[in-house]
Amino acid sequence: MTRQWGLTGLRLTVPKQLEYQWVYGIGAVCPQTGDSVALVGPTADTWMMNQFLQELSKHVARDVHVVMVMDGAAWHRSKSLEKFSNITMIILPPYSPELNPIERVWGYLKKHYLANHIYEDYETILDEVCHAWNHFRSDVELVKSLTCEPWFLHLT
Repeated sequence: MTRQWGLTGLRLTVPKQLEYQWVYGIGAVCPQTGDSVALVGPTADTWMMNQFLQELSKHVARDVHVVMVMDGAAWHRSKSLEKFSNITMIILPPYSPELNPIERVWGYLKKHYLANHIYEDYETILDEVCHAWNHFRSDVELVKSLTCEPWFLHLT
């Protein structure tokens, strides 16, 4: 559920789904170029993170080195994570989601695409999350505006 604007004096009705299932997304964006990739699936674990890192490593150009800023989730810190020569991971301090720009992306997707809907089944949820990501990533200027932080420019 998310907030909605309405006319003064009118009470808005919003659909609410009482049962739930989780869809997890792991994503990365380049704040300078707006380029982005994501993997969406039923779990968030080390296996899924390894799949994402493999795809990310293949996705970037040969002359690019990725500095990936992540929170301290267990699957981000796992000793079982594969190492890639073109990816360096920086783990943020605990309880600091405001330092991780991808959190703004997930919040934007939830608010603008996924909130206040009732989904038929898990496949529909998965399709909607993928559609939301693909629509979002097609607007490069939006990606850059949501994720660019002045301190990122010092990492390059």
